[in-house]
Amino acid sequence: MPSATTPKSGRNPANQADRVDSVLPTDAGGDGGGDAGSEVTALVAARIGAARRRAGLTLAAVASRNGSSPAYLSQIEAGLANPTLRALVQIAAALDTDVAHLLGAPDESETSPFPPYVSTAPLAARTHEGGGIWDLTAPGSRRLAARLVQGEPSGHTEPVSHPGEELVIVVNGTCKLHIDDTVQQLEPGDSCHFSAAEPHHFTATSSDLTLCVVLSEE
Repeated sequence: MPSATTPKSGRNPANQADRVDSVLPTDAGGDGGGDAGSEVTALVAARIGAARRRAGLTLAAVASRNGSSPAYLSQIEAGLANPTLRALVQIAAALDTDVAHLLGAPDESETSPFPPYVSTAPLAARTHEGGGIWDLTAPGSRRLAARLVQGEPSGHTEPVSHPGEELVIVVNGTCKLHIDDTVQQLEPGDSCHFSAAEPHHFTATSSDLTLCVVLSEE
């Protein structure tokens, strides 16, 4: 579910490769082989997926920023493809992070406190024309993302899965939530908490649908 605002990267991709050697295991082969290589692949996949969800970007949106394809990014997030260093630099820039973070280095913003954030997003629940997405979580939050989604949930009309958990609360309207082989009919006031690793998507969304969606990292 993309964010209503598009973040712009303020980092310099050309300098990101300089930090790679400090976070890569010394026995990780360039082809991703071996236990260490597999661990790095899985870590990179999880970090890229988490950074993309925090930014509220779809695979297509990230691909358009770095000149790759949604299918390739999907394979990377699933741990089925090992991105080159050049690809990692481009992905990091598109996600407003750096290569070192994608390879496992701690990010200062992960441990730094962030100020309370007051949002006017609930006003969206008072009108039901058109659609929109409002971020409810504070800038700098790294473990939790909450959004108010009005209209058809973009990016979730076809089965999708990702690490972490998801909590959906229906503020207004109705929809059907498909989770793997189960289908839940949701009415105003209903909520559903589930593992986001299970394929899930929405159908039969009413024109006045408003959802509060909370996502967590792994």
